[in-house]
Amino acid sequence: MLRWTLNIGTYFNIPVRIHWSFLLILIYVSYISFSAGNNVEQTLIYICLVLSIFFCVLLHEYGHALSARRYGVETEDIILLPIGGMARLRSMPERPWHEIVVAVMGPVVNLIIAIIIYILLILYYRFDYAFILSLGELEMLNWTNFPIVLMQANIFLLLFNLIPCFPMDGGRILRAILAFKISRVKATKYATRIGQVMCLIFIAYGIYNSIWNLVLIGIVIFVSASMEYQHTFLNTHLKAVSCLDIAQKELHFVPEYQQISSVIQDLRATGLELFFVDTIEGHQSGVVSLKALEKKLNQDPGARVSDATVEKPVTVRDHWMVLDILQDLKFPESVAVVVSLENELKGILSKRMILQVLEGKK
Repeated sequence: MLRWTLNIGTYFNIPVRIHWSFLLILIYVSYISFSAGNNVEQTLIYICLVLSIFFCVLLHEYGHALSARRYGVETEDIILLPIGGMARLRSMPERPWHEIVVAVMGPVVNLIIAIIIYILLILYYRFDYAFILSLGELEMLNWTNFPIVLMQANIFLLLFNLIPCFPMDGGRILRAILAFKISRVKATKYATRIGQVMCLIFIAYGIYNSIWNLVLIGIVIFVSASMEYQHTFLNTHLKAVSCLDIAQKELHFVPEYQQISSVIQDLRATGLELFFVDTIEGHQSGVVSLKALEKKLNQDPGARVSDATVEKPVTVRDHWMVLDILQDLKFPESVAVVVSLENELKGILSKRMILQVLEGKK
């Protein structure tokens, strides 16, 4: 979904992209404005307000990105979505204090914007505080109260982002604070659970009061929190694990023409999970699992090895990191053949093996 974006420029060496669905907001705002009986100028004011708010969101994301750069973390890009913005950092600073700074700098940008607007209002209206406050009470948005509404929007963005819902800024701050005392994975887990409980409250409140934007935001944050936890868990436990570290290094070859019933006992005795399958000519035709052989044998007692599900494995190097090949192993049954730089066969690795390793870490 994030691929459906339009590049609108690169600033501070960080590409900025806008999702196509962002246009739906402008269409929706125009529809609501015209439905309320507003004229073209009033509708234009509402559209300008939306664009101004999202410009502030963009500056918010640059607050994260540029502060992360100070700690050696680069940003892939910044994407503007209908529900807000997202700076896709290539990693997160692992030191709690660094993560707190990176997380806080987004809301700090909104605070600075709000203060600047307030100072400009004071100077423009010659310190007439009573009149400035009265602008916020006007029911109809116009060019006069536009700045104060934008200031209020930045204050809202500041407070909303500090809600401790991981992976929002407040949730990241909570995770970093917890990480001072416990491991990063556990801190992420607790921050995720707390955030998801709050998301459920948002969703329930939104449904009860028909605030569907709040429902959508709650759902997106809930799912994002789970994905962030999985990402942190994988990075922590597989960061320094090579393919050869957890591969099945003992290699066993079985001819494809043999009946499964005649070899199954010997294969079970090896204690191995995966076996290479050879053709009559002695060429490798793939890899088969003991589980697949047993399943096929139960279905057909006369079945041959070639009748079982034979996986066509991908090839990986023994020094590659497991974390880098996970995307190539899309299903638990996916298999990789591990070879050296000299193409020497070193082992077999399945996604199921990786999942078993991770299960032992939980």
